[in-house]
Amino acid sequence: MAAALAEVVPVNRVVELHPGGGQYDMVELLLGTNTDPGSPFPRVRFNRPGSIHVEWGPDSDDHVQEDLWKQLENGLPPADAVSWVLASVPRLPAGTSETFARSLRFMSDNLDAMTDASRDSIIEWRNGYLDSSDGSGRRTDLFEAISSADEACTPKDGDPLGIPSYRFWFLLVDGEPLLAIEPEVGEVFSSDRHVNLSDPDVGDLVALVITASTISLPAQTVAVAREAFGPRAAHLARDLCDEVKDFTPGKNLSAMAEWFVTPDDERLVVVVGDHEQVSSIDDVLAYALAWQGDRDLVLILPEGHEGQTLDRLPWVDTPVRVFLHGSDDLRPAIIPSRSDVLARAGGRGLRRTETHDLGELDKLIESVTTWASTHWALEEESRPSYLSWHCAGRQVLKVARSKGGVLVTAGVDYTKDPPEGEEKALCLFVGAGGTPLTQVELAHVQARVARAIFLRLASVDRGHLEHRLQGSLASGPLKRALGLSDIAREYPAWRGDHRPGFLDFLALDRKNRLHVVETKVNPDDVTVVLQTLDYAIWVQANANKIRDERGWQESGETDHGVVCDFVCAPRVKPGQDGTLAASGYAIGGYLAGQLEAISPSIAWRISLVPDPLADPPEVSGPLSHRLPPVGPLVAEPVQGPRWSARVQADLTGNS
Repeated sequence: MAAALAEVVPVNRVVELHPGGGQYDMVELLLGTNTDPGSPFPRVRFNRPGSIHVEWGPDSDDHVQEDLWKQLENGLPPADAVSWVLASVPRLPAGTSETFARSLRFMSDNLDAMTDASRDSIIEWRNGYLDSSDGSGRRTDLFEAISSADEACTPKDGDPLGIPSYRFWFLLVDGEPLLAIEPEVGEVFSSDRHVNLSDPDVGDLVALVITASTISLPAQTVAVAREAFGPRAAHLARDLCDEVKDFTPGKNLSAMAEWFVTPDDERLVVVVGDHEQVSSIDDVLAYALAWQGDRDLVLILPEGHEGQTLDRLPWVDTPVRVFLHGSDDLRPAIIPSRSDVLARAGGRGLRRTETHDLGELDKLIESVTTWASTHWALEEESRPSYLSWHCAGRQVLKVARSKGGVLVTAGVDYTKDPPEGEEKALCLFVGAGGTPLTQVELAHVQARVARAIFLRLASVDRGHLEHRLQGSLASGPLKRALGLSDIAREYPAWRGDHRPGFLDFLALDRKNRLHVVETKVNPDDVTVVLQTLDYAIWVQANANKIRDERGWQESGETDHGVVCDFVCAPRVKPGQDGTLAASGYAIGGYLAGQLEAISPSIAWRISLVPDPLADPPEVSGPLSHRLPPVGPLVAEPVQGPRWSARVQADLTGNS
């Protein structure tokens, strides 16, 4: 609707509003050439529940509204809805807004396409400025994720209320920003570059960003694309190596690539098609390093998919070459230096996450937040959209601003039906008429939270196993076993240029060295080594900023590298009597080859937790630069050690 309007009338502003104490979720179009914030008319407001408001003056008579959403669902042609808006505005300004129209059409088309591609994700456009009568401010986390938009967000004449953040809109998938647009000028921004809508390359930019996102194409579409790519993959491999044959080691390989080996078994050739997501290259590289053995590894990747892989290779010690394919012939990719990668990671800086600010609404629920924050069994956590309290890794209380009040969720908020004998989480809306939480409501909240704490600590509630293990480790065993003096759980960080994430633990040891600690209760997670390497690079590049932010002293060591700690535990499974118990491996068959490929300059250690349900958990290790022997908790590696490791073993008598 907004795009259709901009195609027939001039539009000079598009913003997101939440009036009425935050109860409404609106998009506002200011029509004509008037930019006076004191008299923002004529304007059209689209409210998410379905009503459209047309206003041409400040008086109540200068306003009409219609529930057009329902009418559109009932078959009203969109053109008729646009005509109703046009007919409702007296003295409608003449002209069109070509750039605004193109921008809004771009926003609409991409919203439709991505929604069709992934029905399970929440996909939306959000403005760079939260304009709410219940509290406003710049959405800093969005600008930090799309740094090119952040750089362009400088003051201009005509900025609404003098705030440049209003000019930008962000496309979010499940809350994570993929790209941004400045509709007034038609500029589209990704994490590292920007392109105008008039530029033919804009389609490639959007395709690259979407491919890199969590949006997945339908499985049938991907399967067809992979089958069609097979012959081309073989052709690309032969272009480089003359003769290849299928690589079939007898165990599962990632279907995200085509796998070949040369007849002399000297080179492993892995080819990825442009139908795969950029994030899938993580899995491909992880499998390839695990299976590389004594071979040279040749990766043939589509143009635009190579960035994260190339930035890791300076810390990979095995021979790896990367070639890129696109519309032209194959070309070799240049592997950057470590200093270049660290400089880019350092330029990214710390990842700031905004604290959910209840503002004046905090007084409405002060009794429950004070109680929770001082409870011995609860750990407080803040996200931009809510505050929460956890017990042994399980969220048992959450509060969030909502429609002029606060929504309180007490107990375990099960995504599915709760276990037999348990209830769904208690949800209370506090704030209607400015009334705070009553004593009876407080007692109800406390009872639900207390029940959830009991179930968690009595090991009746054993969900979210990895979070539970992290919570148990944080209470003391992690520091003692790994020789750490301080830890920060779920520390916000960056992976590469644009992927936000959280370190399981950022830590400082007794020599003031920085540690990246990753916990895994899944031996089949093949990307844990690469994920940890990404975080270690970012931590090393931002070490001084992190130390300043945490108040941690400099290390006295001459080596300023980062120690990578892997704390591995087996899964748990129900036994014949229905009780859960640790079962299977803690370390899968892929980890050995990946760690062997990592440069010795990266310090890494392995620790084992035989029983992730134990409280406190027993931690064995850490072992530095070696894995525990194959046994009940450690799987046989998919590939034997490389020749250098075999030679060293022969020389030391450990073969």
